[in-house]
Amino acid sequence: MTSSRSNLEPNKFLTDMFLTDVFPVFAMYWPAFSNRTTGSSEQETARLTGNMAIEYAKQLTGFGLNKQDILDGLEVAKQQTFTPNPTDFRDCCLPFSIDSVVREITERRGKYRFEDREWSHEVVQRVNNLVGFEINRLSADRARKIAKECLIDVLRTVANGEFISKPLIAIEHNQSPSKPYAEQIGYKPKSFEAKALMDRINRNKKGESDAA
Repeated sequence: MTSSRSNLEPNKFLTDMFLTDVFPVFAMYWPAFSNRTTGSSEQETARLTGNMAIEYAKQLTGFGLNKQDILDGLEVAKQQTFTPNPTDFRDCCLPFSIDSVVREITERRGKYRFEDREWSHEVVQRVNNLVGFEINRLSADRARKIAKECLIDVLRTVANGEFISKPLIAIEHNQSPSKPYAEQIGYKPKSFEAKALMDRINRNKKGESDAA
């Protein structure tokens, strides 16, 4: 999944904030940052700094972030050894940690799959509904990448008012116990091969129940 809003133009508020509030802190914590924005003249320096501010601001556009969100993200960024690139800094400013989202989804689809628990936030539940099955079966790095792409899209959707938040219970734990096991864990077949796999899972689970 790739973001459908990755090419949004940054607004002046974000660009100005990088110039006045963020970049001066970058220069204090990571002196090498100044080398990347220093030109042979004042005009060249202004051009380089302005272009960089636009690039950083692009990554934060569309999430509905305010000044405090960005300052909070700056505090998170200060813990890093190197200057955060535009996408790294965006992740620092987002209200959800990618790692915490992946951890909650894998736990809900693993050791807590039969418990009646509410999600920490409906945004996390929506990520689970969209890519949870993939996250649960892929390597940690790949799962994190997919979760990150999906979370960014969901947050931008919420910020644009296209997604109305409701306090929902996790879909997996709201299923009737009489339903097939594959349905209980939220698996939906998308092809003939996937349907055959789901049937096999159901048969195996039924065999385990009969044997017990």
